[in-house]
Parts: sequence; C-alpha cells; structure tokens
Amino acid sequence: KNTSKMNQILGKLYDNITHFDGVDAQGMLHLYVLCTHQDYANLGLGSCLFQKTLELGKERGFQAMNVEAANSLTARIGDRFEFETLAMVDLTTLEEEFGINTSIIPGETIIKLMMKRFPGNISISNTSPQSH
Repeated sequence: KNTSKMNQILGKLYDNITHFDGVDAQGMLHLYVLCTHQDYANLGLGSCLFQKTLELGKERGFQAMNVEAANSLTARIGDRFEFETLAMVDLTTLEEEFGINTSIIPGETIIKLMMKRFPGNISISNTSPQSH
C-alpha cells in the first residue's frame, strides 16, 4: 500500500511533464536513491556519489540524468551540479488526498524532479510537442 501511495505521489510530480525532447528511456540515467549513513553525514559523500554517477553516465553514453530529490540536501547537491528543476510537488498540498502526515518531516515536504543534460544533447522540455 505504501509503495502504491508513493507511486501516486510521484505521479503528481510528473503530471506536467509530457516529454523530454530527444531523450528516450534508454538515454535517461535515473539516480534512484541518494543517501548516506548518519555517521558519515556532511563529509561530502553525497556530492561524490553524484559526481561519480554523472561521470559514469557521460562515459556510458547517456543523454541525460534525472533525480527525484525528496529532501533538501539532495536538491542542494543537484543545484550545485547545475541540475534544472523541472517540477515540484509540496506534500502538504497532498496530505488530505493521500492521508499523509507531513508533521513527521518538518521542512522536508518538497519533492523536486531535477534533470541534467549531458553536453551536446537536445534540450529537455516540460511542454507538449508542437504539431507542424
């Protein structure tokens, strides 16, 4: 049930994203989870993991990388590496609809969809393709 609820919440994040110009499913590198044990917090390990993932993605021919930043630390790292924020959802606006209690995560209620294109790739858009 919790997995289904999380998928529905992530669906809200993607509601206004209709396509990514020129990036197909095989060309998209998705950073699923970024976390470190609390004993190793604030040592730059998250940034190192981000950097290594970017390097491997570029090396292996991916067109772009995305991450669903579910906390402010991941979002700050994404900003530092010049990821573009394509969409955001504030969990406080979904409390009633999904029966979630955001009081247990004070200050961490924003989820961002962030994306970075690898050099030389077509731009990524959150609008529908235009008919010509």
